[in-house]
Amino acid sequence: MGEDQLFGWIGKLPWNNPMVLATGLAMLMLTFGGFGGFGGVINASYSMNVMIHNTQWVTGHFHLIFGGTTVIMYFAIAYYLWPKMTGKELHSNGMALKQLWLWFIGMLVLTLPWHQLGLDGQPRRISSTPYDAELVEKWIIPEMAMIVGGVILLISALMLVYNLYRTHGNQVAVAVPEVEYAEPVHSIARMPHLMNSFGFWVGLIIVYLVASYGYPIAQFFLMETFGAVPWSI
Repeated sequence: MGEDQLFGWIGKLPWNNPMVLATGLAMLMLTFGGFGGFGGVINASYSMNVMIHNTQWVTGHFHLIFGGTTVIMYFAIAYYLWPKMTGKELHSNGMALKQLWLWFIGMLVLTLPWHQLGLDGQPRRISSTPYDAELVEKWIIPEMAMIVGGVILLISALMLVYNLYRTHGNQVAVAVPEVEYAEPVHSIARMPHLMNSFGFWVGLIIVYLVASYGYPIAQFFLMETFGAVPWSI
């Protein structure tokens, strides 16, 4: 199989569609933050996780996965649903694409320095940095990069709000196609009522949440805890 046959389909995707672009960028951020080189692989190794635990690495990993991979898909859903909810055509598809790219770029500029600082030993939460001048000096450039990344993300968020706001005033009505549903190959003889019960599935989720997080949260109230270990000067 040639390279064109293996990867050629990527270039044929409708990248001018916000949903397609957001999905592609989300997968890239998931690769950076969850598998390839950052985040997940390191956190999955106990010895490495001990080294970066409670450092800025954790902050970078979380934001790249949630603020990047997850939130950008919320934007795509908004671009898809907003015109259907308002009956108005999206104000600017081009602005939507630029907004998604800016969010992707801003999230990388914001979070990659956090990963670096975590490896250098910067704590996850600090109120001041009165120790080790040489160590603190190493943080200056990455922290400036984080500020730049935050500004890019702010601009991207404002573009999203502006685009959706202008959509309300758009005089062009959007064509809402009829929703099509997949038809089963074989006719359904009987479907248990419980499987379609909203209350059942909500209750099941609550049971799983209590089973997964109940004991760890209860430890805060049942076990004796101590303050954070101080950093020596």
